[in-house]
Amino acid sequence: KFKRKKSIFKKRIFWLAIFILIISVAIFYLICFHSFFQIKQIKISGQGKFSQKEIQNLIEKEVQQKLLFFQTKSIFLINLNEIKKKVLENFYYLDEIDLKRNFPDILEAKIRERKAAAIFIQNEDYFLTDKKGIIFEKILEPKYQELKIENLTLSSKKKLGDKVIEENILNQILEIEAKLKKDLKIFPKEAILVSGQRLNVKTIEGWEVYFNLKSDISLAITKLGLVLEKTISPEQRKNLQYIDLRFSRVYYK
Repeated sequence: KFKRKKSIFKKRIFWLAIFILIISVAIFYLICFHSFFQIKQIKISGQGKFSQKEIQNLIEKEVQQKLLFFQTKSIFLINLNEIKKKVLENFYYLDEIDLKRNFPDILEAKIRERKAAAIFIQNEDYFLTDKKGIIFEKILEPKYQELKIENLTLSSKKKLGDKVIEENILNQILEIEAKLKKDLKIFPKEAILVSGQRLNVKTIEGWEVYFNLKSDISLAITKLGLVLEKTISPEQRKNLQYIDLRFSRVYYK
């Protein structure tokens, strides 16, 4: 005699599998498609002149995704890093954007704009440059007081969003500007990066100072002060063309 096989419909494991499948599908639907977890509001905060509407429109576009041939804006599925990357690529004047999920249906974006540290000169155009050496806005130069910088070491024309000067070199240039103003009451007009180590600083008086960026900046400023105090008279200073601080000995003309 043969024992009749028990119907699959009467097996406990079959119904357990069906139950698990139903629960999984329900959870999948809840997470991916249920309106409760669909992003309904994008909140943007931060101070500055950024266009909130433009940024909001871009984020709105990025949160919409296609899954199994259906559209979804599930708060669980959005890729915050990708959205952040997309926003920063499209809005050069933004320095940072912090994105945060606020469950169940709100995406918060905190914006921080770039701040101008200097003005970059390229041909006859002027651009605001942040502390990282990135140009982010084309300007009409006369309205701004930041130091103008020209980089002769660049091999190609730069566009918005590009780095035009290394951050460490920019910091050195700004340090020189600050020390000249504070210690010697000399006001730089323009800084020209001639090479990786040579910097020419034009003063508002018309003469220039040559610096070696590989050497001690504070020592160079001290030498400059001593030369102006003890060697170059006020009358000579009117006809001064340059002071060269790149060597152990100070040269001037």
